Amino acid sequence: AVAARRGATTAVTAGPVLPEDPAELLAMAQGRIEQTLEALRATVEAQALMPRVGEQLSALREAHTPVVIIPGITSTAMELWRGRPCARQTFRDKFWGSLDMARSALRDQRCWMRHLELDLLTWDDPDGIRLRPARGFSSADYFVPGYAVWARPLENLHDVGFEPRSMSLLSYDWRMSPRDLERREAFFMEFRDTVHLLRARNEGRKVAIVTHSMGALVGFHFLQWVAHHDGVAWIERNVDSIAFIAGPFLGVPKAVSAVLSGEMRDTAEFGRFSRQMVGALFGRRGEVARFMRSLGSLPSMLVAGSDRVWNAFVANPPLRLLDFTEALSQQRDDYQSSSSNSGTSDSDPNDSENADNKTSSGSSMGDDSGCATNVLQSGSAENTSAAQCAPTADTEGAAEHGEHIEPGETVDAGTDPVLREPLLSREDVRELVEHKWYSPETYLGFLTQIAPRYMRLVREHYALDSHTTAADSRSWSSALLTPLPPAKSLKIYCMYGLLNASSTEYGYQYLVDHGTPNTSAVFFLNTSAQNAAAHVRNGVQLGPGDGSVPLPSMAYPCWLWQQGQRVGNALNPAGCEVRIREYLDGASKTPASVAAAAATQRAVGGRSDFATALRGGEYAASHIEILGHRDLLRDLIHITTRPVNESAQDLQGEKLDEHGMLPDSVHSGVTDVFAKVHAEAGAAAK
Repeated sequence: AVAARRGATTAVTAGPVLPEDPAELLAMAQGRIEQTLEALRATVEAQALMPRVGEQLSALREAHTPVVIIPGITSTAMELWRGRPCARQTFRDKFWGSLDMARSALRDQRCWMRHLELDLLTWDDPDGIRLRPARGFSSADYFVPGYAVWARPLENLHDVGFEPRSMSLLSYDWRMSPRDLERREAFFMEFRDTVHLLRARNEGRKVAIVTHSMGALVGFHFLQWVAHHDGVAWIERNVDSIAFIAGPFLGVPKAVSAVLSGEMRDTAEFGRFSRQMVGALFGRRGEVARFMRSLGSLPSMLVAGSDRVWNAFVANPPLRLLDFTEALSQQRDDYQSSSSNSGTSDSDPNDSENADNKTSSGSSMGDDSGCATNVLQSGSAENTSAAQCAPTADTEGAAEHGEHIEPGETVDAGTDPVLREPLLSREDVRELVEHKWYSPETYLGFLTQIAPRYMRLVREHYALDSHTTAADSRSWSSALLTPLPPAKSLKIYCMYGLLNASSTEYGYQYLVDHGTPNTSAVFFLNTSAQNAAAHVRNGVQLGPGDGSVPLPSMAYPCWLWQQGQRVGNALNPAGCEVRIREYLDGASKTPASVAAAAATQRAVGGRSDFATALRGGEYAASHIEILGHRDLLRDLIHITTRPVNESAQDLQGEKLDEHGMLPDSVHSGVTDVFAKVHAEAGAAAK
């Protein structure tokens, strides 16, 4: 999907020949994965011919400020320490972040998913399963061989003298909410102690905290946590700066679609192929949404902020985050899934009469739990007792393989056995969606209606509105609800990449499936919706950003911190210095770097194949690739090093300001947009 967005000539095109046999379909997927990884390895080897930024600067700069690295969601490898019988042979194998992950997923998809997710009802470890983060630099350097995450920053920092004594990567369980990270793992204590250790090893020098993606929210939460427990003076004594790289401070719309239907643009762009793969891998409708709702960390990235801010970045405002205006006007499209692992059905999935008359054992998207409830009929579920939803005789065996219903457990007749939410009647659905759409300010009410159990759990861990206090840790991940600690000396950098104006998800157009029994997962993307002028593709509203995080989410709180009282906010009470640094995709801000970019393309043979498109080269600015962008690497080195002598600055024409910081570097005009939005809001208020 990334390759397709970059325009690679070898990207998957429309109408691939898909085998009907699920085993052949999975084998085809495995073959494509292996081919991609081999191409990635070849590309990495070719790019290694280019001198690294750190190598070029090693004669001019030397390590000075110790570094703590906080990775983002999914960046840290996860090891299996205890598993169900289906995974006994994989002790300490990486169930996430390695080739073992792909093999485990393709060998036994349901077993792999059950081990990767948290308990849906509590966000604790599932019974009999212990998945733990790998430790050290190798836990987040490469996602799989050839696919670098933190490898390039680590290599370049090493080039200028950093080593384990002066640099630490703090891995953590990225599935957990910040509240559980502290309660179960004492993670923020470990964070604080790591800072103390690095200072002790480096002549008492203050540290620089470098974060990426959701790690920015974890880093922001840490500042609040340590200020609450040890006082603001601790930050003044111990932290020199914090860099938020691609921080999703206003959330990401794809978190909303993932929670609602388990879908996002990457699945929408492949249409039937993607849905057929989901059916073959996971079987029942709702399985992917279940996994997403089991992640306690995901609500930290639910969309926040005002409609006015979001509307300024879409081609056809107002932004319809969830658009159901056409939801009841079309039949569901071809989502081939089954109650078994077959993933296909001989029936016509667009035949609503056939779908409505299917039983749970034969439905194209049915339920294999043994619960015979007929959902989405007029009124509530009928003629089904709780006894009909009790575990069957082979439930114990199913539990061993990671099924949803444990021995002795029952599921009420009116409850979705996969998502554990109340089943919805046709009238309920019609009232919620008919001719309606939901904005960033209103969608939470919709989610509360369709997933009340989930939203109750979310509110136990997160403050979703302004009705909170500074001592309420549920708000410590929110840059809109919680001000920066008043540590005057703290230096803050907001750093992110820029793709084009239709690169990143902003909203979704949905349809409703009334023909699926025993599930509350009745919403799915309308992949037939297309509108080039409005930047709607395959049912997804697109806008500017880095391919994963929208531009206002990465920049708006940073601009508010810069403006302070000038725009009437108190989010930066001490007036900490804040700088915004934007990085262009495929290009550089300086002539010298442009020449280096051209040399990089020559080094990799000028190829535009799948792997090059996927990773984007040395000046890629998309969400993960930004960590290898040569300009960002140069900036990180300047933030954390000092010149070997007075003449060895190498700032490529830039000068440090009076605070010893790199200046703003804004190419998008985003700060002018924010100023206009606030001016309009002020005028409207008058």
